[in-house]
Amino acid sequence: MTLAWTPLIILHVVCAGYGVVFGIIQLGRRKGDRPHRILGWIWVIAMALAIASSFGILTMTGTFGVLHGLSLFTACTVALGVIQARRGRMSSHRAFMAGSFLGLIGALVGVLAVPTRRVPQLANTSRGFSSSSSRSSLHQRW
Repeated sequence: MTLAWTPLIILHVVCAGYGVVFGIIQLGRRKGDRPHRILGWIWVIAMALAIASSFGILTMTGTFGVLHGLSLFTACTVALGVIQARRGRMSSHRAFMAGSFLGLIGALVGVLAVPTRRVPQLANTSRGFSSSSSRSSLHQRW
């Protein structure tokens, strides 16, 4: 069964993807300068949108699940990371942001590890984003 890609889910995936990309960039560059702060705010906004959108994506039974608890926890760690930076507590800022990024990577691994989720199914279809339950693979077309 191919799951539908609603606008909310697309927003969630795109924002989480931005979080991964900008998080990797931030890890590999100099800290504390103006570009770091700009990229950091882009990352925080992407994370906030990914977190907020996650609460509109319910489990298969229509309820909140463990991942929603992790979203709430991540909202707190990202917010605390921003607060620590604003207060000049860079060691705490680094710890909160690195932990939030590692949590994002853990969520990505978790998504990719479950073949019934939308992202792995996207890789298994020849049509990409699909809103119907029919599957068409390349070998069936030929």
